[in-house]
Amino acid sequence: MRVYEDAGIIQYPFNLLLITPIIYFVVFFITLGCLIAAKVISKKWSEKNMETIFGSMGALWFIFNLSLLLSVQKIALPMVLLYILGLGTLVTLSVYVVAKKVGFEVLTDKLNLSILYAHMLDASSTFIGVDTLGYYEKHVLPSYLIDLTGTAFVMYPLKLAIFIPVLYIIDTNFNEDAESRNLRTFVKLVILVLGLSPACRNTIRMVFGV
Repeated sequence: MRVYEDAGIIQYPFNLLLITPIIYFVVFFITLGCLIAAKVISKKWSEKNMETIFGSMGALWFIFNLSLLLSVQKIALPMVLLYILGLGTLVTLSVYVVAKKVGFEVLTDKLNLSILYAHMLDASSTFIGVDTLGYYEKHVLPSYLIDLTGTAFVMYPLKLAIFIPVLYIIDTNFNEDAESRNLRTFVKLVILVLGLSPACRNTIRMVFGV
């Protein structure tokens, strides 16, 4: 949705709904609506569980947004998608192999690995965008480090240095009871979204050349 505003598809004043921080509320209410609908459907008209229905709604929403973009914007750089997926996958697999060999279970857990993958995709999109396509980083710390090192490749060690300790702390401190474990899962999902959202936005922007 954020790419709509980047591409200038939605004009003022409606584009304000897609700019931070208002877009967070827009996404929240859309998500809440889908959750409520999924719960109602699962109870009344479907034998499938609510999570499956909710996931299907998310997939349909993604397809709708992508279709809308394709209807008004041409794909400019399709190979960018492959480069970002390739780099993100390569780095994540490398970390996984090392973690497996040394017995570091935090980075062999499926959810933790998904979080790592999301943030490696984000790092890859930043690296390709800044170093090869002339985009720039807006956040203060990454921007400072990119200027300091002269390359956005620094996003990889930065992400690893931040999220590996964070995941370790979460996994070793939220195991007391079911409530703690639920909180741990919720926090991890938030961290996952924090990586996947900018990765998707950056990638889609570059693929469409906006």
